[in-house]
Amino acid sequence: QSPARLIIDSEGEINESDENNNELATTLQVITSAEDSGGEADSALPDLVVGTMGYVQRKFRCELVNYGNGVAPAGARVTAFANGNKISWEETTEPLPSGASVMMYFSIDLDIGEIETARCIADRGNSIAESNEDNNEFVWWPE
Repeated sequence: QSPARLIIDSEGEINESDENNNELATTLQVITSAEDSGGEADSALPDLVVGTMGYVQRKFRCELVNYGNGVAPAGARVTAFANGNKISWEETTEPLPSGASVMMYFSIDLDIGEIETARCIADRGNSIAESNEDNNEFVWWPE
């Protein structure tokens, strides 16, 4: 676990209706390998993890990362939710090698102030065999 402080528009260059909600202090789990993510380091399987999430211009951004030692096949799916409701899902169009990542974008009909919780789940139906099936979900609480 590592402390993190994220600041957007730190110089106040963008005129906003609320200038006091541009900072988030949180703790992040730093994952650099299958072993760090709770998987088996010597496994030849992929390990699909949602590495980061964000929101910009009515879109969620979810980063799908393969921390495993094996290649994830094309068709690896990420499903996005907001306030407990499914938004949609996206699939990779090409295999995802070990250590690689891909950004997926989900249009959402909510402004950031209307979102209480957001989450992305990689391989929600466990259709891809992974070295760790218990680390596929990323939950985000916008402030």
